[in-house]
Amino acid sequence: MSVAIAAAMGLCVALYGVVGISGLLLAVHGGAVKVPGNILDVFAPDDSLALAMRGIISIAVTLVYPMLCLPCRSTLDHLLFGSAEKRPQGGCRPKLETIVIIGLTLVFSTLATDLSRVFGFTGATSGTLICYVLPLAVFLKLRKDQPADVQAATQVSAYLSVAALACLIPLVALTTEAQMF
Repeated sequence: MSVAIAAAMGLCVALYGVVGISGLLLAVHGGAVKVPGNILDVFAPDDSLALAMRGIISIAVTLVYPMLCLPCRSTLDHLLFGSAEKRPQGGCRPKLETIVIIGLTLVFSTLATDLSRVFGFTGATSGTLICYVLPLAVFLKLRKDQPADVQAATQVSAYLSVAALACLIPLVALTTEAQMF
């Protein structure tokens, strides 16, 4: 399983890299003064190279989506129903959770009109998670045997980091909205 995941991730990185670099080079070479959020909008709808790039992006998204949906579903299941030991396995609940996740993804992807907004939102939340939330979470996991005052201070920092993330998400949404108009 890990070989399949590594191969799929490597293929997606390679495909995204080829599409991104090719698109930017062609847009600049084609005389685009300002590159739009969706680089494929620079090309004519009947351009064969743009069609190939759209196909590659579709393949990459198809390969990546299951790897994103499964951890999302297991996290949602853990948050709503507790640890795996306490809940029965199988049944309709995992299927219903998957349908809800896919449905919400479809709704949000239909509502997103500009890829630059999606990338801005993803970059802001990922950057905040990587810089602030994940180091504290790892520290809390590794340092369970610390004195109570150190644990309390670390937990306060963790809560403040999560609050900062909660504040940054609407801020990024408002900023990208203001830049659109």
